[in-house]
Amino acid sequence: MLDVLWGKKINQSSIQNAQVSSAVEEEGRLTFRNAVAVLAVIFCLYTNHTTADTDDIIAFNIPQQRADLALTEFAEQANLTLVFPFDQVKDKTANRLVGHYPVEFAVTQLLQGTGLNPTFSNRLVLNIAIESKGKRMNIKNMNLRKTLLATSVGIFAAGAGAQDTVRNQEFATDQARIDEVVVTAQKREQRLIDVPISIATLDDEKLKNMGINGIDKLSYAIPNFSIRSNSETEKRFVIRGVSNVRGSSALVGVYLDEIPVSLSPQFQPNLQMLDIQRVEVLRGPQGTLYGQGSTGGTVRLLTKNPNFDGINGEIGSSFYTTKSGDTSSEVSAITNIPVIDDTLAFRVAASYKDVGGWIDQPDANNEDINDVETSYIRVKGLWQVSEDLTLNAMVMRARDDAGARGLGNILDSQGDWFYRQVERNGLPLLGTEISTHSDIYNVTLNYDLGFATLTSSTSQVEIGTDPYNSSVRVNQDPVSNAGITVTGIFNDTEGFTQEIRLQGVTSNNKMDWVVGAFYSDIDTKKGREDASVYTEGVVGSSFGSSEERETSESTAIFASIDYHLTQQLTFTAGARYFEDDRAIDGSSYAAPKSATFDHVSPAIGVSYALSNDASVYVRIAEGFRSGGFNSVAGAEDYEPETVRTYEVGAKALMLDGRLQAEAALFHSQYDDIQASDPSQQVVGRVVTLNPGEAEMQGIEWSTQLSISEQFSIGLDGHYIDTEFVKVSSVSVNEVGDPIDYTPKYSVSFNTRFDFAGPLDSAGFTALDYNVQGGSVEIASGNRRVESDTLTHLNVRLGLNWESFTAELFGRNLTDERDFNNPTNFNNYTQDRPRTWGVTVGYKF
Repeated sequence: MLDVLWGKKINQSSIQNAQVSSAVEEEGRLTFRNAVAVLAVIFCLYTNHTTADTDDIIAFNIPQQRADLALTEFAEQANLTLVFPFDQVKDKTANRLVGHYPVEFAVTQLLQGTGLNPTFSNRLVLNIAIESKGKRMNIKNMNLRKTLLATSVGIFAAGAGAQDTVRNQEFATDQARIDEVVVTAQKREQRLIDVPISIATLDDEKLKNMGINGIDKLSYAIPNFSIRSNSETEKRFVIRGVSNVRGSSALVGVYLDEIPVSLSPQFQPNLQMLDIQRVEVLRGPQGTLYGQGSTGGTVRLLTKNPNFDGINGEIGSSFYTTKSGDTSSEVSAITNIPVIDDTLAFRVAASYKDVGGWIDQPDANNEDINDVETSYIRVKGLWQVSEDLTLNAMVMRARDDAGARGLGNILDSQGDWFYRQVERNGLPLLGTEISTHSDIYNVTLNYDLGFATLTSSTSQVEIGTDPYNSSVRVNQDPVSNAGITVTGIFNDTEGFTQEIRLQGVTSNNKMDWVVGAFYSDIDTKKGREDASVYTEGVVGSSFGSSEERETSESTAIFASIDYHLTQQLTFTAGARYFEDDRAIDGSSYAAPKSATFDHVSPAIGVSYALSNDASVYVRIAEGFRSGGFNSVAGAEDYEPETVRTYEVGAKALMLDGRLQAEAALFHSQYDDIQASDPSQQVVGRVVTLNPGEAEMQGIEWSTQLSISEQFSIGLDGHYIDTEFVKVSSVSVNEVGDPIDYTPKYSVSFNTRFDFAGPLDSAGFTALDYNVQGGSVEIASGNRRVESDTLTHLNVRLGLNWESFTAELFGRNLTDERDFNNPTNFNNYTQDRPRTWGVTVGYKF
């Protein structure tokens, strides 16, 4: 059955379920039923003279629902004529579409992942067809029949007096054109090109192309963004010189869907890159919409949602071997399970990894001690309560058992790192094992009120480690054994968060707006059993056990608007008021401490659309982080810090959509920086202070060129200059010093080539190469540790069939082994050495 629908300007009642038979017979004949379909389309073409052009920007507000209902609303809102096969379309679920978009781009996003293929005539008749899953010859024949039908429609339309003929309606799209990206960085769906923020995005296809199987690998694919990882839950994120190290809270916010998971400066849940729809990295302060945890920027991992399109999924397995290390294996499974038609569905993503280590412990005759076993599961549920009300739920659980943290503290003569535990009066060497756990629970509600969409997100996040041991400041002389042992280290953090917001568009489509409120309650407990200094096995001093508990209860209200002064010029403004009640107590404190911090973080900007495919913008934004407390006697508590950034950027799709380019220039003022002070440090207790003020300026760029349907290349990079411009009396820094942990530059190149493979397969090769400059850590006495420039080369070769995939891959083929984190504590991390492996997958 072929349904023909008219937009509301053609027929306010929108004729539905028109009894017109299929326009294409399998034999390809122009039958009587074909002719009826042709005449119906001719009538639409002849009578519709008031539709918009496909390049016009139109305000859409369509909830996630059955595809036939969604398409009906789309046709009415866009004033289009719509032709589609009802029996085949009604069983599909269309995506939610809210925002201002060109018509052709909007319908692509509405139907993305549904298997429905939209095409237009030049009179704006929108045709919907089912994508073929047959063999290539069948597709070719089908396209031939569709071409015949479309040509016939064009001839009849011209005879009926239409001003334009219908173009050839091949259902295959131009694969060489780069797909436009939709992001939700501003709490609503927008084209990436329309968002006045420097954003790096990687969709699921790009993540696979670049072999990114862990969040750490993102730092080699995204300019001006780096990650240091000590364990599965201990990571430091750096964006534009602002990093999570010391201080009261995170400086780079990390989100899993709607869930803020960066509850502390260094510890986050173990987030696996499994079943990810898209990664968004927002550079620069995002305090208006994402709060104090996003002073430097925000990292968003957006997972795939359940759908009602039947049981489907995929399973995969990898096996790989590492130079000078052990072998590794991984298995994963993803399943989409509809339970009640158009009402209830679940999506399960699970994996198990047995990852071999490569760091040895010669003193204990142990090899490859930093191996890790990880079990991970994420369950998402979708309940379509009504046409207007949707409820999403998520439960995530990760468990990690590692032989040791990913650290080396001695460098041998061959340039390999190994790990040494400090000897203790003839006692057995301390164990190096560490186990971590991560649990996340979330319920998100979306309710279409008509004038706006109400969103409520409720989350509970729990992160922790079982007690583990560490040796720090280990003597670098291989024949001498001296250093500090810290035993029974633990860190447990629980956080409850609640966000409620309203997002909508004014009735005249002049303004997009969002208002909301946020609440968080974070409770952190950490400590140790003992900390002692040893030289050749003899204890010099012992500092005993310690335990402390820190709490943060914060509230915030926020608002942001995009006011469209003209069709091309948009003014953006927003602000967030934040209040944080913090308290701390423990064995290291003479008495409990508490304080309240508050701040207003503004953002303002202007963007101008040079065309539908190009825009420029100016943005000023501010981020904030609360102050905190020190336990060491004589050390003052530290003050809040702020970052204000001025940014100018441009984004464009060029060469008929084959070249995507983005660049941004920025200047940031970083006041009252929070940093550690090694000169006042007591074993196991770090002093945090405000060493001064700094400035940062730089450029970041990203380009992707589709040379042909088979061949594409990309070039990304950044350059940043940071320096202290003012130092306090207690600072270990000097004016002109760079900010710690910030790579000065990076350049990344990637390419992919698709080809016809053997046995009727589709083959591909992919390569990415990255160079990242070193960074520094400066301690007392201007002691400077600087990491080396790092280079990485990864390659992949694969064959894809309709359901089966097989790939060979090589990672870090340059065998880069230099440490990637500067530190004055003699504990260094490095990337996994050269690795070769194979991956297979099956989709069903």
